[in-house]
Amino acid sequence: MVKPQTSLMPLAVGALILLTSFAGLAQDFGEVVVKYGQIDGNVVAGGETVTVDGQVTGDVVSFGETVVIGGQISQDILAIGRDVVVGGTIEGDVRILGETLTPAAKIGGDLMAAAATISVPADTVIGGNAWLAAEDVELLGTVAGDLRAAARDIRLAGTVGRDVELVGESIVVASAARIAGDFTYRSIDEATIEPGAEILGDIVFIRTEAPRTLVGHAFAGISAFGLMFLLGLFLLGALQILVLPDTATGPAKRMGSNPWQALGLGCLILLACPIAIIVLGISIIGIPITIVLGAFYVIALFIGFLVAAGALGRRGAQLIGRSADISFWTRVAALAAGLLLLAIVGLIPLLGPLAVFLATSAGLGALMLQLRNVKQSTAD
Repeated sequence: MVKPQTSLMPLAVGALILLTSFAGLAQDFGEVVVKYGQIDGNVVAGGETVTVDGQVTGDVVSFGETVVIGGQISQDILAIGRDVVVGGTIEGDVRILGETLTPAAKIGGDLMAAAATISVPADTVIGGNAWLAAEDVELLGTVAGDLRAAARDIRLAGTVGRDVELVGESIVVASAARIAGDFTYRSIDEATIEPGAEILGDIVFIRTEAPRTLVGHAFAGISAFGLMFLLGLFLLGALQILVLPDTATGPAKRMGSNPWQALGLGCLILLACPIAIIVLGISIIGIPITIVLGAFYVIALFIGFLVAAGALGRRGAQLIGRSADISFWTRVAALAAGLLLLAIVGLIPLLGPLAVFLATSAGLGALMLQLRNVKQSTAD
């Protein structure tokens, strides 16, 4: 049985793809992006509609409203969009996030997907393990390894080569389903196992009203609201880099040069604000100030998180011998990589949220230091 901690590794590799994609030979961004034919190296593409259908010798990293990837991909795929369709043959891993996901491909590695709806067609073959999280999950294809899924409604009508662990409100194992290993599921009610379904291992039912495993908690955090939150922050950060590049990169650089000073100042601000809000909220006179301070606190969290993500992305680029300041797109890629890394770290029990808080504090403190430096320079 795969330990829950191992599910974090594919995400970590996905974050590194964003960083190493600086060296990719095919980078394209626009409203409509189409990539065909033989492509040597990595493909990094973003736009409203993105189509990649060719022979790619490297990784494919893509984001957009509609993303369609096919052809022959020699390495991994990382795609984010409203509607994502993956076809063809992918020799590596596939990591996709969106609203509607359709992995209809022959995947040599693992599949990790989070969305509102995930549909795995009958002709899909996954050579490794599959981790799925959504509102609705339907699996008709084949998973050679383990299957882990968390959703409200789950319908399994495909073939799984090893163990299956499901967390959901409604779970149906169709007559066409074949499970070579154990079938463990957590739900309010017993699953519907149709006549003809083949389960070779043990069947374990754990009655519960909420997911209590790391996989369930992790995917619940990154799907739906979590995904939209990260996408919103990414778009906000990209806009800031485009319109005010100095205000985006300045605090990130300062966080790297003065991390401890930035961390101390940020922690002071983030810990003092709640206390001030509580004290002011007790008095009627302080209510208007409390509302303003509360709004400032929320905005400060967002800004600190963005600055920390930018600093982590820049540091990652330095570690692989690249500069994040080559162009607008390299800065955006660094920001995306940093956001993904923080999201991954946040999934680690206990230590994850603490690490994200400290990173956010350091980011906010770096912003305050940068503003103080600009003010002093203006005064001089």
